[in-house]
Amino acid sequence: MMWSRINLTGGCNGKSAFSLAEVMVAIAVVGFLVSSTVPQLVEGIYESKWKTGYKAGIADANGALLIMLTDYEYSSLPPDYGSSYTTINSENFARFGGKLGAVKYCFDENRFDCWEQDGDCAEGEFVGIGFEDSGYCSNEQYKSFIDGKGRTWTHYSTETSVYILFDINGFARPNRLGRDRWPVRFEDRDGVVATSGIPVRAGILNDYTDVDRWCPLGNCMYRSYLTE
Repeated sequence: MMWSRINLTGGCNGKSAFSLAEVMVAIAVVGFLVSSTVPQLVEGIYESKWKTGYKAGIADANGALLIMLTDYEYSSLPPDYGSSYTTINSENFARFGGKLGAVKYCFDENRFDCWEQDGDCAEGEFVGIGFEDSGYCSNEQYKSFIDGKGRTWTHYSTETSVYILFDINGFARPNRLGRDRWPVRFEDRDGVVATSGIPVRAGILNDYTDVDRWCPLGNCMYRSYLTE
């Protein structure tokens, strides 16, 4: 009597088992499914973590600014840039860090002791989209600090400190805007960037689908993520 499948059990009860070829095909199919779905699952887990961290960071930034305003600790910014403007910005940023429970300040031309230079700035990949012009990737004079939750914060630039970046992972990768790094800006009552005077809230940027200096990898849902 010929069996259509090899009896892998070694018995003689007439029950057939899968052939080696069939087993190999099944393994190949399972391997393909795993290789195609696991990365998506992992990416989804990271994305969920990043969104949660982003929402928490924006909420904490607004809470810190509100305390500063309530306690009259935010110094009004002058209408023109200059040495006094930079000094006041730095003082405001230091107080802001204090409200976030800063455990380390990097204000003495040692910015990268509190902010990972890799990631966004690796290999000069932002040449042509704005970061190389702002000094974001190279200027150690910009201020930064590490807060009580291990997040890192930095000025986008010295003179326009109303734009701030924070990294929910601290020094851990990927260190990418729109992923674990997020921008926040101080705004007035009309939602305009408060480059002078006193702001009323920590605002957010619009969504970016294309590559931009605020979204080097594309698909940065700065506004949409907060409503999900």
